[in-house]
Amino acid sequence: MSPTYRAVVLAVHGWNGSCRATFGEMEESIFRVLNRDDTHFYDFDCFEYDSRNASISDNVRKLHERMLALHNSGYTHAMLITHSTGSVIALQMLTDALLNSDGASRHDLEDEILLAHNGIYVTAVQAWATPINGLKKHIEYAGRTLTLIGYSSETLPVLAPDSRFLATLKERLKVLGDLSNDMTPDARSRIGNVSVNFYHGQVDDAVVHEINPDEARNDGWLWPPGRGALIDTGTGHSHNVAESGHVGAPRFTGRTMQLEALLSLPFEPRFNEVFPSDLKVVPSSLENRQIGVIKALTFYAHHRFPAAMFPAIDFLHKMMSNPSQGARSKKVDSVLIDELLKLLERKKPSDELVRFLIGFGKKVLMYYDPSGPANLSSLGYNEADVVENMQKLVLATLTTVTKYLTAQSIEKQRSLLATYDYASIKDFEKDMHTVIGLFYVSRYHTIQNRTVADIRDVVEASTADVLSASPLIASTLKFARDNYLTLPQEQKTHILETISLASSKSPMLRADILGSWGSEVPHLGQQRPLWATLNNDEVIARLVMQIPNDHRLETSEWQFLADVASLGGARGNSLGLARSAEQRLLNAISEGHFEPTLRQQYIEMLMSTGQNAVYPTIGGQLLQGAKNLKALDFPRVQVE
Repeated sequence: MSPTYRAVVLAVHGWNGSCRATFGEMEESIFRVLNRDDTHFYDFDCFEYDSRNASISDNVRKLHERMLALHNSGYTHAMLITHSTGSVIALQMLTDALLNSDGASRHDLEDEILLAHNGIYVTAVQAWATPINGLKKHIEYAGRTLTLIGYSSETLPVLAPDSRFLATLKERLKVLGDLSNDMTPDARSRIGNVSVNFYHGQVDDAVVHEINPDEARNDGWLWPPGRGALIDTGTGHSHNVAESGHVGAPRFTGRTMQLEALLSLPFEPRFNEVFPSDLKVVPSSLENRQIGVIKALTFYAHHRFPAAMFPAIDFLHKMMSNPSQGARSKKVDSVLIDELLKLLERKKPSDELVRFLIGFGKKVLMYYDPSGPANLSSLGYNEADVVENMQKLVLATLTTVTKYLTAQSIEKQRSLLATYDYASIKDFEKDMHTVIGLFYVSRYHTIQNRTVADIRDVVEASTADVLSASPLIASTLKFARDNYLTLPQEQKTHILETISLASSKSPMLRADILGSWGSEVPHLGQQRPLWATLNNDEVIARLVMQIPNDHRLETSEWQFLADVASLGGARGNSLGLARSAEQRLLNAISEGHFEPTLRQQYIEMLMSTGQNAVYPTIGGQLLQGAKNLKALDFPRVQVE
């Protein structure tokens, strides 16, 4: 199979075994069993060696050479699944890599491929039916006989219970387990992350001696919990994957499939190989590999979230920051977004999830563009179903993060946000508001409809401080200005509700909003304020009521009230609404709630709107208000 990941599970068979006989083949192979549900995040390889004629030391050297070959082909992490003598070979290789011939720790590992920074790191050895305590008597006697006739003379003798080889191997494992003081801190930290687990049939294994856990721990070669375990598989010595490889069976492959074993490997796909940049069409074989990587990503993230967080964000960042870099089909992108949505549904909000979503927002979502036509370089080819699900993902990211962070202390907020250089929640919200606003320019009306409704909800949940820094109101203004002649009434109402909700957050925000939305556009043969084209007097009435009677009016509020009074509301037939606006203006004049230096501007505004008022009585009141304003004596004017 084509290399897909930089992590590999390497199987090593035992004496007189083979990859096929020990680990199965086709659908019954260990790889197929471990690759249940197509959620594997590693490649699979098997080391075939001559167990009958070559010595253990020769096979240790050859296994080391295989590790070097894997490293040269791009693998950075490996987990070894071993059977019987294969376990001894793997453990000997591991100790040889870390210890000198006299058993002392090596100080320099930079030339060692198994643990060097630029080598291939062995995360774990999952050792099945290991003869670390030697062969049982009848097997040992048979081995001696075979040795006498020249059969396996290089292997079986060293597996006798009293062999110096096994005693030395256990001593060397103890040194590594103790993390010897003469080991460098760098080497000590690396070996401290390696685990060795023994899967043993105990009394059921008729070939090798049992492992007494108390004795093994006292002797030091069975490493402490977290780094080593003894697991009773309840099987004989030579069960292969075809007989024991299914989830739930307490046997070797079944237990190896447990995530505590497999998750010692990282998620690290070969991005440029699985998502090449030079393809115009993605063949089905490559598409299947790509979908496998996407499913593996979310599977890994669900079960080992902290470890998956940064690799996942880096992987997604590559896909989004330069879409032409990774060719993939629409189906691949659809699976990606679906799986991410499922992950959010399954995962309970936590520090790790929120930290991931903050990075996801900054390094992935900020690079998304839902505008533009369908093409290969766009996520999901920018087709409607993908854009819609991406829209849900953006909103879910914003909602999850803000809800969780606002319930935390300021210190906790800063700690989580600092991972991606955000100083406050407001900064994160501003970025997400930017992305949400981009959906206004989608070519799909269904997406635009959802955007209008989403933004109304986002504005309702946001503070004045956030909205003042956010581009959402400006995005909504531009969308309305560009489309007011063709917008359906439902969208117009949602847009008006959005600006009403935003203007209710603070006087300063209200003044800014009324100023921008009061700009005129051509409508019904004349110039009218943009808000008037949205045709909903109920919401306009709310905006009027938000303007207080007992405070100085801002210029934009003055203009808005004068326009509402003159126009008779948005539809031109609401006398009650016009009178409400007129009364607020007259009250401001009588109470001196205006800026004196702008008196002449307000007089001209009242005269212009009064002369063109729909209702003559309202027009007369506006003109009278202009006269009253002109007659006011400045020293009597109170400015607040």
